[in-house]
Amino acid sequence: MEQIIKCFNDDTIELLKSGKLQNIVPDKNNIIYLDLPYGGQSSDYPKLYSFLEEYIHMKPLKDIELIQKFNRYTKKKNYEEQFIELLDTINNLKLFDIWILSYNESSWKPIDEIVELLKKYKQNIIVKKKEYQYNYRKNEIESREHIDIDGNKFIEEINKGKRIGYEFLIICK
Repeated sequence: MEQIIKCFNDDTIELLKSGKLQNIVPDKNNIIYLDLPYGGQSSDYPKLYSFLEEYIHMKPLKDIELIQKFNRYTKKKNYEEQFIELLDTINNLKLFDIWILSYNESSWKPIDEIVELLKKYKQNIIVKKKEYQYNYRKNEIESREHIDIDGNKFIEEINKGKRIGYEFLIICK
C-alpha cells in the first residue's frame, strides 16, 4: 500500500477550503487530528515560535505575511465563531470520517461545552481525560512553619508553581 505524506504550513481553515486536500486524501477511513489553540498568550503561535519563524524565513516576524494571518486565535472573543467555522468546513468537505481533537482544560470553553458543539456534527463522541503536572511559575516556593504536638518546629515547603491539569483527547465518529 502506497503511503502519501504531505506537510502544509497554512491556516487550517484556509487549507481545508483551498481544495489542496481533495487530491491527496483517499475515499474512506480518513482521520483528521486537530490540536486546538488554547486561547490568549498560549495561542499566539507566531510570538511563541518567533525565533524559529524568523530563522526559517530569514526576516523579522512582522515582515512575514504568511505568519501574520495565524493570529486569528489570539483574541478570545472570536474563538467560538472560528471553531464553528472550522467544524463546518471539515463537515462540509466530507473527507474525514474520524475527527480527533486535543484540548486543554485551561482553554476558552469547558470541555462539556466543546462536546456539545461537536455533537452537532458527529453522533459518537468519546472523551479521554489525562492528568498532567506542569510548572506554572518557576521557583515560587512557599514556606510554612508548623509546630507538632510535642512543640517541635518544622518547615514545610510548598512549590506553588506546580499545577495539576487535564488534557483531553476527543474522538468523534
